[in-house]
Order: sequence, then structure tokens, then C-alpha cells
Amino acid sequence: MSNAQSVGSSLDDDFKIPEDIKCPCIAQLVESSCKSEFLTSFRCYLENRQGGKGHLICRTELDQMESCMRKHPDEFGDEDIKMFEETVRSGFKFRDFLGFSRSLWKQNKSQ
Repeated sequence: MSNAQSVGSSLDDDFKIPEDIKCPCIAQLVESSCKSEFLTSFRCYLENRQGGKGHLICRTELDQMESCMRKHPDEFGDEDIKMFEETVRSGFKFRDFLGFSRSLWKQNKSQ
């Protein structure tokens, strides 16, 4: 049995989120209006995170995610977008991304 969760989408039917990074916050992003943009940027980042260059290699995908977030203010507030921008600017360290997505999950859970 695989130790990764399959996340189906028309663009990423074969994409699997590794078990060690699954959390409700990622599930929330997968269920958002920005599902496709999230999966594309997250996949790019995971495939290119070695050497700390994922945020540079995946700039287009990350910009598309940010653009999608801005188009859905009912799901992503100004604080969410600011935190995402800071996460990307800081080199998109994976722990920063998880911090962003956990914060988003907690914020939406409390609404």
C-alpha cells in the first residue's frame, strides 16, 4: 500500500500528497475554489524543493495561486494573501507553507 494520499483532479490525477505532510489545512486548500492552482503549485514545489529553489522554479504557478486567492475573497482574506506572499518571498520554506496553510485552516474553522 502506498504511503501517500491520492488527490484527484483533471490536471493532477496521479499526484499524491506524501503521508508525512497531510493535514486538514492541506485538505482545505484542496477543497477550495483554488484547488487546481493549489495542486499545480504544490506539486511543482514538492518536485523542485531540493536545493531550496522551488520558489524560483515555480514562480508562475505560485503567482497563479496568489491570483486565484485574490479572486476569491470569500475564502481567502487579505491576511491569508499577505501570509502567502511572505511565505513565497521567504524562499517558500516548506515549514512556512505549512504554517500558512495551518493558519488559514484555523482561521476558517473559527468562522
